[in-house]
Amino acid sequence: LLPQGVLAQQPEEDILHTDRRLLGEERRQLDVRRRISAVVYRVAWLLDDLESNGLTKEGGGEKIAVVKKTLQLVGGEKVSAAHQSLKSARQLKIEKCRMP
Repeated sequence: LLPQGVLAQQPEEDILHTDRRLLGEERRQLDVRRRISAVVYRVAWLLDDLESNGLTKEGGGEKIAVVKKTLQLVGGEKVSAAHQSLKSARQLKIEKCRMP
């Protein structure tokens, strides 16, 4: 057990490691974006393959195209916005810690 008041003397960021946790989440969002991009590439390949074989309609090409577009939106806009928000929060936390 720690003497009473020891935790109260430590700055909050030392206990919670907020800036490191935010950085970890930033990196995770970048990884998610890369993974989504890889899936979009594979879906595009599938759509091209269906089209080249004249099977777009039979293979559900329209629905697959919607999935591709949705993934592009999520990976491009939503995940990027989440990454930027996390980055901004981490930078703000660092600046706040540097203030006297």
